[in-house]
Amino acid sequence: MWFRYHSKLQDTVKNSGMNIDDYTIEEVEKDYVLGLPVGITFCMGALPMILCDPKYTLQFANVDFNDAEKREDFEKEAQAKTKTILTEDVRVRSRLRGVLDELIENKVI
Repeated sequence: MWFRYHSKLQDTVKNSGMNIDDYTIEEVEKDYVLGLPVGITFCMGALPMILCDPKYTLQFANVDFNDAEKREDFEKEAQAKTKTILTEDVRVRSRLRGVLDELIENKVI
């Protein structure tokens, strides 16, 4: 996994006109592990909302977060929709399973 990622990263950076030839695979692995908490948080939080059926997306624009009652109602709605997405949306479940499987296979977690 690290060789493939390192190669793709180098190609992407070179295509932008920069060079990271001295960024070793060991450094990539170290940075990956350090960034893992953020990545897992994204996968479990934001990714389901991005991949889900649009009927489950949250509408933030009309929420007055300064109003404690409205904020609490929104948080309850968000929890309910997230639970529905994680338990019923096949695309989301499949993608999250793939992410976790890859992390386990590569002994990251």
